[in-house]
Amino acid sequence: LDHADVKDAIKLINAIPDEATLADKAAVVAARNAYDALTDAQKGMIASIAKLTAAETAINTIEKANEVTELINSINPRDIDEDLVNEARTKYNALSDTEKGYVTNLALLEGYEAEIKAANELEAKINSLNTLIANLPDSIIMPDNLVFVSRIEQARDEYNALTSEEKGLIENYGKLRKLLSNIEGYTTLFRQSVDGVSVVPSHVPNYTSTIGGTATMGYDSYYGDYLKVTPN
Repeated sequence: LDHADVKDAIKLINAIPDEATLADKAAVVAARNAYDALTDAQKGMIASIAKLTAAETAINTIEKANEVTELINSINPRDIDEDLVNEARTKYNALSDTEKGYVTNLALLEGYEAEIKAANELEAKINSLNTLIANLPDSIIMPDNLVFVSRIEQARDEYNALTSEEKGLIENYGKLRKLLSNIEGYTTLFRQSVDGVSVVPSHVPNYTSTIGGTATMGYDSYYGDYLKVTPN
């Protein structure tokens, strides 16, 4: 047996630090090449092979973690690419616990994920409100449309809960504002005394409990149908 080759391989392996890093990769590769060039009988003479394999494992761990770290760093914080964020998350989750420990910017990835989640939730909220307003009638002058009052009020409440910036994303606020104006006279009991005659919108609930008299149907251009009640 050529013991010189064995001694060279042992020397290269022993030169590897106990805690190998990427800076030691060239030395680890050289030691592996020297070891692989030996015959099986020569390899059996090397007791320090565990040190070589441990160093290779350490370097491989760091390299896999660095791939994810670099992928996260490649994401533009001013224009977050959701597909790239998802790719980084998938690759991070595929790492072992040891490998994950070498990823130095996980908090950055989590921050991007939080921004994407918030943006998606806002988009869903805005789309939902835009759809709600779009499905409302253009006017609720006639009492038959009063079934929409609760939806109009829902749209109002959702709109009021938005920030100023978010309100700018609502496509047809003018329509909502008009409808809110329409229902202003419908949401409370309306009474107007003119020459001793009370005028009450016909759809106002429980009007019979608050007004007594002879009722006749009429029409108003703003309130629609109404009951004209002449007090007894």
